[in-house]
Amino acid sequence: MFLGSLTERKQPWLIVDAIEKLRDSGVNAIAHLIGSGPKLDMIKSLITNYGFEDRVFLHGFLSTPYSLLAQADAMVLPSLSEGLSRSALEALYLGVPCVLRDADGNSELIKNGINGTLFTNPEDLPSAMLRSAEISRRKNTADLRSSLLPAGFRQEFAAHQYLKLVEKIN
Repeated sequence: MFLGSLTERKQPWLIVDAIEKLRDSGVNAIAHLIGSGPKLDMIKSLITNYGFEDRVFLHGFLSTPYSLLAQADAMVLPSLSEGLSRSALEALYLGVPCVLRDADGNSELIKNGINGTLFTNPEDLPSAMLRSAEISRRKNTADLRSSLLPAGFRQEFAAHQYLKLVEKIN
């Protein structure tokens, strides 16, 4: 699953290329891309060129993508830079492991083998996707997933930190 803008910075076409590499290695992987943007036509061309109309599904922008996201084995975001990805936070909250590029602060959010996989080079993306899917299948069933958000990113932690700050000011 990809959830985001179809832009140069987010590089969603790398997912289509990864699906092709997985197919060539005998893995029957599929991808769902949620979002819209200037790279849509390029991605459609890749899908057609690879013959992936039955492997890569474009959903466009969805205002509430959570039911689809919650069913994914992994959320993949190959962005060159991201800051703190809201879609990664949402996926982890839903118990979906994430595949993120090891850039910016992603290593603070993702612990390899625990709640996802970090990758550096695009050629490592297919194996990173498989490792995160294995986490998903090992830890959860689609119906009984628990949050994979690290404690420091949870609402309870933020509220506690806020209250500590307010107490210092008073």
